[in-house]
Amino acid sequence: MSTPPFNPDQPIPNDPFDSPETNYIRGPYSPFILGGGLIVDSDGTIAAGNGGGSVTSVATGTGLTGGPVTTTGTISLADTAVTPASYTNAGITVDAQGRITAASSGTAVTSVDTGTGLTGGPVTTTGTISLADTAVTPDSYTNANITVDAQGRITAASNGNFVLTAPDAGQWLVVVDNLGVLSTIPYP
Repeated sequence: MSTPPFNPDQPIPNDPFDSPETNYIRGPYSPFILGGGLIVDSDGTIAAGNGGGSVTSVATGTGLTGGPVTTTGTISLADTAVTPASYTNAGITVDAQGRITAASSGTAVTSVDTGTGLTGGPVTTTGTISLADTAVTPDSYTNANITVDAQGRITAASNGNFVLTAPDAGQWLVVVDNLGVLSTIPYP
């Protein structure tokens, strides 16, 4: 089978842009039409062409109005119950489409008091709230005896006594003598 001669005036067979009635280039400043749906103007602007599409109706879903559009029309965002305004310290409700469906102005915080274990309040403009000191002296405690308040703070601490529980007979004791020497002895 022979290959037909190349003809630059004929569209390329199986070309995805091939639409014989619209796939052409006119003069140096004319549009280049891609298939039946897009036009690339000489300035590079891409626009919708007069080509045939298969969409015959556009419906409007949640939050939109204007549909269905079957020839020409306008689709818009549906109004919500929110009054257009500026809201201060706003309380808002947002629907599943991300639209604000309710809004109201709130009240500003004018004072912050301090509760148990805190100092620095009330703060009415600017200030610092801190954890209140307790009667415990900052230190390391050995075998500590501690008192904890309802907020979980240690309110009293003291060193405790080392309590040694006697082992059972036949076990070994570990002892440290007055020179710091560690040794083990059998417990009778």
